[in-house]
Amino acid sequence: MSKTLIFLFMLFMFVTPDGPVFVEKLEDSFIESKQSNKDLLIVFSADWCSNCVVFKKHLMEDNSSLSNMVVCIIDFDSNTDLVKEYNVRKIPDFRYYRNSVELSQKIGYSNKEQFAKWIQSTSSMNGR
Repeated sequence: MSKTLIFLFMLFMFVTPDGPVFVEKLEDSFIESKQSNKDLLIVFSADWCSNCVVFKKHLMEDNSSLSNMVVCIIDFDSNTDLVKEYNVRKIPDFRYYRNSVELSQKIGYSNKEQFAKWIQSTSSMNGR
């Protein structure tokens, strides 16, 4: 019974209707992206980064630009191995993947309109 409740809670927390699928671990995000045939957005972020905080606030208010995507937000401070592996120098650092291939990278965040334009232009690359 408790395993079922935990599963339902996790499903509710990470899958939003008509919105993105949120995955906590990077490895799992690539698997989910492949299995669901959805593009993947990896975000390197930190709680002390003001632009990261603004992005997360906007993401919670309106995530329609990320519908039909898998999103993985990686904490800059607690994932130093991934930060080094992906050569992250500034945050927020956004990486857009399709079929496990990086299509685009965006560093910095100014507002949700510009971010949505970047997502839209990247998502239309290679016929999607």
